[in-house]
Amino acid sequence: MNLHPAQYGGRMRRGRRPLLERDGELQAIRAALRGARAGAGRTLVVEGPAGIGKTVLLQAAATSAARTGTTVLWARGSELERRFPFGVVRELLEPPLRDPAMRAAVLTGAAGLCAPLFERGDPADLPAARPAVADTGLLHGLYWLVCALADRAPLVLVVDDAQWADARSQDLLAFLAPRVGELPVALVAATRPPVAEGDVDVAVALGGAAERIAPQPLSTAAVRRLLAEELGEPEPAFVAACLAATGGSPFYVRELIGALATGGTAPLGAQAAQAAELGPETIARAILPRIARVSPDAVAVARALAILGDGAELSRVAALAGLDEAAATAAAAALCRAGVLAPERRPRFEHPIVRSAIASGLTAVERAQAHRRAARLLAAAGAPSTRVAAHLLETDAVGEPWARDALLDAARRARDEGAIAVALQCLRRALAEPPDEHRHALLLQLGEVAFQAGERDALDHLETAWRDAAGPRQRARAARALAVPLVGAGRIDEALERLRQAVVPLAGDDPLAIELTAHRSSLALLAPMELTARVMAEVEAHEPPAARTGAECMLLGNLAYWGAMRGAPAESCMALAERSLAGGVLLDEEGPASLTLHYAVLVLISADAFAAADDHLAAALRRARATGSVLGFALCSLMRSLSAYRRGALADAEVEARHTVDTVRLHGWEDGLPGAVGFLVDALVDRGRLDEAVAVLEDAGLGRPLPEGLLYHPVLVARARLAIACGDRAAGLEDLRELGRRDERDGARATIGTPTWRGYAAPVLAALGEREEALRLAEEELALARRWGAPRGLGFALRARGAVADPATAVDWHARAVETLEGTPARLELARSLTDLGTALRRARRPRDAREPLRRAADLATRCDASLLAERAVHELGATGARRRSRTLLTGVEALTPSERRIAAMAAGGMTNREIAEALFLTRKTIEMHLGGAYRKLGISSREELPSVLEM
Repeated sequence: MNLHPAQYGGRMRRGRRPLLERDGELQAIRAALRGARAGAGRTLVVEGPAGIGKTVLLQAAATSAARTGTTVLWARGSELERRFPFGVVRELLEPPLRDPAMRAAVLTGAAGLCAPLFERGDPADLPAARPAVADTGLLHGLYWLVCALADRAPLVLVVDDAQWADARSQDLLAFLAPRVGELPVALVAATRPPVAEGDVDVAVALGGAAERIAPQPLSTAAVRRLLAEELGEPEPAFVAACLAATGGSPFYVRELIGALATGGTAPLGAQAAQAAELGPETIARAILPRIARVSPDAVAVARALAILGDGAELSRVAALAGLDEAAATAAAAALCRAGVLAPERRPRFEHPIVRSAIASGLTAVERAQAHRRAARLLAAAGAPSTRVAAHLLETDAVGEPWARDALLDAARRARDEGAIAVALQCLRRALAEPPDEHRHALLLQLGEVAFQAGERDALDHLETAWRDAAGPRQRARAARALAVPLVGAGRIDEALERLRQAVVPLAGDDPLAIELTAHRSSLALLAPMELTARVMAEVEAHEPPAARTGAECMLLGNLAYWGAMRGAPAESCMALAERSLAGGVLLDEEGPASLTLHYAVLVLISADAFAAADDHLAAALRRARATGSVLGFALCSLMRSLSAYRRGALADAEVEARHTVDTVRLHGWEDGLPGAVGFLVDALVDRGRLDEAVAVLEDAGLGRPLPEGLLYHPVLVARARLAIACGDRAAGLEDLRELGRRDERDGARATIGTPTWRGYAAPVLAALGEREEALRLAEEELALARRWGAPRGLGFALRARGAVADPATAVDWHARAVETLEGTPARLELARSLTDLGTALRRARRPRDAREPLRRAADLATRCDASLLAERAVHELGATGARRRSRTLLTGVEALTPSERRIAAMAAGGMTNREIAEALFLTRKTIEMHLGGAYRKLGISSREELPSVLEM
């Protein structure tokens, strides 16, 4: 497939002029193109000031690529439309999608997530089909669209004037740049260097993988050659004057030569002063008179195009210019011949300097009036709201409903696509239009978006909406919008009170009242314990809802989590959690990233209902993949890791935790989900890979001290266990005591159910000789575990109690722990209890009785991949006089890493590399690497052999 730029909207330079002094740049571009054809893409940034010849280099790249059968797609950033999201992305990737067959072929799998961006008409009309941009679903889909296009032929993506690309398109370029090395893709962007604070440094934004190319000004020899071609052999003084006047900028040199040729100036030293007067600003100002010499209609067309922007439909250019279409077509053709417009189907200036010069020739009043006329014209023609709004933002209030509607719709679209700053601009501008019955809703939107953008006046707008609310329902919506910003301002008590007041006049069974109550309970779970208890007591005073709506399910999930926080029995908490998750209503309405959904799943895991938890997580994971919810995927993997760990499936726990850590880092959330690091370290400690666990903590920057917050509690536990395993009991105990201090301060929020920090600390204290405190903590842990009632937590607590008991009673405590855990899914905890029981029996001088539990412990620990525990059990078994089993290197399936095992299983199930990569939010290169490693370890050469080998 060869999508030639001339066919799909790109620009091909007319070949009448040579490229001078650009051999190095062309060599770098050709190398990038060769890399793309070989499957090892590169990212190039051509950086330089306006007129230095960046576009000409891009055109050379496009021409060279097209000759080799490479697909070339081209887009250009626009000053006018840079505010609105995904404009450059649409221009870049939409052309091949105009072919229905191509569209059907490439917009499949994860690539289908971005399909709404390329729907006919205004995609803002399709909110239900749009994935959640906050989870980077669209970027994920766009990445896979690029992969699908590159599968069909090597691909060159060319972005001119990237400094004017909209923010969301820049997000895609930044997401894509570090990944093109694994694809047959060359990404070539041209940009001006940043000169003012706030300007985008495109090369920096694209990351370390981007190679920067900086074309230099033309030399004296090059300027002399160009002058000779047009004016005859110049004298040295004349060449020097032209070079000084233009700074060696190819664009200005050519424009200067054109002006000199028009004036009949000879290239003599005596004329050097005349050339020196024609500097860049003078040349730019001379562009409009040059257009005027073409025809009066040409001036009108050029000015209209400068307002509407490159690529505007000629019919609309004609209408804004006040011409009929035939006259506008003739004028556009004349401007092409004069070199002002590029020779394309839709009119476009040959160079952005030309457009800037024409636009700057208009006064501020003329520009504002022209943008108002353009907005009216586009609105009447049914143009997308973003294009109408782009012009409305350049003018004062219109005073008509269509203007407000366009701005509101553009704001909605920008907000849906993650362009919060743009949405805020549109909403502020909409507020300037005449007020009407929609003003209250506009104030709410403005306040919510201003809060998302971090603006100081967000609360002011929301408070105004609260005060001006006409009736209970408007007041309720205002309270809903106001709550989270109040929490953000540290006024959580006010937020909860506003929600309470809003509920009072509503009927108890009113869906809006239930929604507000559910939201209030969610916020209350983040409040100080005294306030949390008061709010949740009010919620508990009513009968639990029926789980018919997402809000009712949210209430049930929050109640389940609250019950577990304050130590209610697992059975009652689990019942509420199961009702909140039943039927998938919560998942359907709140999505896979819903915190309440994962609160409820956490309650199930803590209650040892692992199978039910895993079923709900599997459904949420499918939804996350279908919608591109990266946050949902990460949260599901996080909970799956915890479930696997508590079942004793350490390899699965590790791979799920790694997927979580890798996913959040891949998408730039370096500080996200620290609990995943804690879960990963826990699995590595039990698997005996202590050095690797230390490295994971260091890479995550989770040294001492740790920030406050519930998210860091798993890190404290994991870090403590790692220190203890490494022999540093004092450091481990310090972390556990710190968790205890946070636990007491936060009101028992450190864990849900049991075990708690006490059970980990008690054996360490006993080993350090602090038996009194050890016994106290062990007794407290046991009381909590009995109240909670889940077997795993109770077995853990009994084992901790046995660790601090005197030798005469230790055997009994450990035997009770084993009895509690027998027949449960908690295999690893059973293996620990069996090991401790065998050790206690040996120390009680009952070696024969110790051998059976130790043999079972060693077998279970091996099956759980718990190498440290297995080694300890084997060591204790040897101390009883039994023969030690020899250790052998793992081979076959046992040699696979968790990631290799998971990916191999998915491949064995018939999934392609692309499908696996999409499902795991990884790149295909990563999948290929893991499968290659699995093939070597399994001694096979193809995926067809995987099913039989994995079943052995």
